[in-house]
Amino acid sequence: MSRYDNRRGLELAAPLSGKMAYGSSATYDWDRNRIQVNLYRWNADPSGWDFEEECKQVLASLRKQALIDASTGRPQSPLQESSFASEFLPEGYSTKALSDTTGSEIDAIIELNVRFTTADYRSSFECTAPLLGTSYSVVKH
Repeated sequence: MSRYDNRRGLELAAPLSGKMAYGSSATYDWDRNRIQVNLYRWNADPSGWDFEEECKQVLASLRKQALIDASTGRPQSPLQESSFASEFLPEGYSTKALSDTTGSEIDAIIELNVRFTTADYRSSFECTAPLLGTSYSVVKH
């Protein structure tokens, strides 16, 4: 379950931590040709916290919102593209002018990034995953 509120950012409900607010942004990395969907959570308390499990839940929630099937890592049938793809279509184009594969091409370059920063700002945890698929990586900074 998620929703966006302009004042507080993206709110996700994850079973591990319950409802929490995230800051969010989307950026384009020209060098890597990647659209990055970024979520940030500050003041995280790492004591007794299973960061990797939290990360998996947040990524699962994002993929669910994008209409990605959790078992296949592909858009839910009968869809050909995620719900995120339409957010990144070139402005000024009508859908008639785009190829049938434009949405799939956009999905292939979307990367999900989730960063948790501790209250003292001494450490952070980051997980990264492609939108399509089921894989992810976790790094502690």
